[in-house]
Amino acid sequence: MAADAQLFEMTGLSTFSIGAVGADGAMGAALTPYLVKDGTASFNIAEPTQTEIDIYQSDTAYAILQGKQPKDFTTELFGLKLSDLPTFMGGAFVASATTTPDRWNSPTTIPTIIMSVKLQTKDSLGQTVGLVFPKCQIIASVSGSLSKTDLIGLQLKVVVLAPVNGSGVILSSWGVDGWVAP
Repeated sequence: MAADAQLFEMTGLSTFSIGAVGADGAMGAALTPYLVKDGTASFNIAEPTQTEIDIYQSDTAYAILQGKQPKDFTTELFGLKLSDLPTFMGGAFVASATTTPDRWNSPTTIPTIIMSVKLQTKDSLGQTVGLVFPKCQIIASVSGSLSKTDLIGLQLKVVVLAPVNGSGVILSSWGVDGWVAP
């Protein structure tokens, strides 16, 4: 067994991949990588909320209850084809015919899109670090200014959810994969 040499550090984003959630709430195995616009990825695994239970005649809390720990991240994807849009936004892609172009049609109702997500980055030693999220809700939007000096991509908000196995047991919502020697 190799020694624990992985650092918990992140230097940029090298890969953003998504795919179907695995069986029994596990991390998806077949993930597709996408291009990310530099400088658009932000990451938030917040501290848990706390509620203090106070008692009369004391300046010190009687107890502190831990609450939710919000987890989400945002990014903007480039290089998508019209046929990729149903993955992120629902709707339908229709391939071109002899007289009509390719077309994506938006959905008539807003879909709930649940996927596994993996972010890969490097530590200061140049080793790959993978942040894995077995179950996430993907919320996509398109906004910005049409400009000669910039491109608009598909903006994503990824909300981390708790995976549940077939027995109803809540599983870990995220993890870190360290570098593995070939």
